Amino acid sequence: MPVDCGLDSSQTEWSKADLVAPGSRPAIAYIVSRFPLLTETFILREMLAMRELGHKLKILPLRRAASGRQHPETQALSSAMVWPDWGPGAWIGAGSRWLRHRAERSAWAELAWGGRRDFNLLAATLAYWPQVSRLADSCRAAGIRHLHAHFATHPAMAAMAIHRLTGIPFSFTVHAHDLFEHPTLLRQKIEAAAFVAAISRYNRDELLRLAPGAEEKLRIIHCGVPTGDYEELARARSAATPVSERPLRLLCVAALRPYKGHSILLEACARLRGRMEFELRLAGDGPERRRLESRIGGLGLAAQVRLLGWLTLPQVREQLAWADVFVLPSLREPGGRMDGIPVALMEAMASGLPALSSRISGIPELINSGANGWLIEPGDAAGLSEAIERARDAELRRRWGEAGRQTVAEDFDLLTCARQLSRAIASAAPAALSTPTPIPT
Repeated sequence: MPVDCGLDSSQTEWSKADLVAPGSRPAIAYIVSRFPLLTETFILREMLAMRELGHKLKILPLRRAASGRQHPETQALSSAMVWPDWGPGAWIGAGSRWLRHRAERSAWAELAWGGRRDFNLLAATLAYWPQVSRLADSCRAAGIRHLHAHFATHPAMAAMAIHRLTGIPFSFTVHAHDLFEHPTLLRQKIEAAAFVAAISRYNRDELLRLAPGAEEKLRIIHCGVPTGDYEELARARSAATPVSERPLRLLCVAALRPYKGHSILLEACARLRGRMEFELRLAGDGPERRRLESRIGGLGLAAQVRLLGWLTLPQVREQLAWADVFVLPSLREPGGRMDGIPVALMEAMASGLPALSSRISGIPELINSGANGWLIEPGDAAGLSEAIERARDAELRRRWGEAGRQTVAEDFDLLTCARQLSRAIASAAPAALSTPTPIPT
């Protein structure tokens, strides 16, 4: 069922006493484009893990996500939210400050000029400036010691601007589209940041091409999953007796967007019809839904394929328990958009499911083809259908599933990844809080 987390929209400011305690880990302000989003479980989980490690948090969305389904875990962060103020007072105040303070004009000009070739980034600089200006004052006054942004686009822009106005160090995590589609101003953001977290070696190499000489700033910090949450699923799967008489159960959890490769998956399933019995469930929603519905009908797969729409984390776990094989045949779109290392793959592997995916981006850093899953070349529907047929072997599924779970536990565990981020932030945050000072004129 949809979950109403009841987040308090009236909370817009916070006090230093709420964030700073003697001996505590650095207080962090997280900057994100929108919150909460069903599709960004990796950010939600990281925030919860950082709080568990002792960091006090404030979450600064540049926009509030449209109301609707939310993960129940979001409720635990409701008191940390600082919602954006889009009232006329925010715009008047930002305009007045812009005219009076040289630092405001300088920071704004740097970002506007640097982003002039990317209309999306330029428009964001203009639109979000009232929030940036207000949040800079609030972060300084409250004793925030570090800013961390997720995605190198609008959130990193806001973090860089607040850093320019306050001196508070910042970092950001680079995921996928923010690197492959919107690299404008990225080199300058890397140079200004205390460090940059790349979610894969593949991303780190791409960042080095954009910013040669930045090796010391670039850290590989994966987006992890709480492997303990999937132990019960993995144990149940390991203890279950395989049922060969029923159709093979395939699951894909992903936004319905072209780069997720649903069209390739459907083509592979059409090739399998008549050769084996199977069921396919597609969890997620997005702009491709109508086209995929038409494609399912056109391929004669209506009896085998079911669209589930958006699911919360508990509902995803129910589907992982149902499935025999997890499939995500990612693609690279003509504009460059593609996956990083999909967290959905990590969740499936943590639950003991064998995973089939594509040899693209950072995915080979998670799946060692033939050892803990199987990789196809992007767009290879014939290869995917062969991999699904191969996965009918219950013993092979068990071996891949167990090896995949071990990989996630060793290299992609949430708390392990959060500790890496925590150490990087602690090394970047100032040792002592400075007395808040006004923005220089």
